[in-house]
Amino acid sequence: MRVSFCGIIFSLLFVFLPLAAAVNALIGGKPFLFWYYLSLLAALAYLNFAGETGRLRALNGVAAAYLGISLIVVIPIYVLRSFTDATLYDVFAHGVLKSFLVADF
Repeated sequence: MRVSFCGIIFSLLFVFLPLAAAVNALIGGKPFLFWYYLSLLAALAYLNFAGETGRLRALNGVAAAYLGISLIVVIPIYVLRSFTDATLYDVFAHGVLKSFLVADF
């Protein structure tokens, strides 16, 4: 709705969550979100180079749909579910800190 809120959501989706997913994968957590972000980066790199040509329109559309659906639906639902599960089974003080991240989604 406002510029500052859009900036918070943008920084969460494109800066904080990929870094947190990488740290989580490095310390032994589930690497799903890390690999998912890498696949999104690969799709974005593909569209950057092949998006201007008309030869692979169907594949370009699939890559664009994959990026759009992932950033609007898949990643927020995955993060919301994982934070909610962790908040339910965690210490109350940790749940309060995580609730700020869940409130954005």
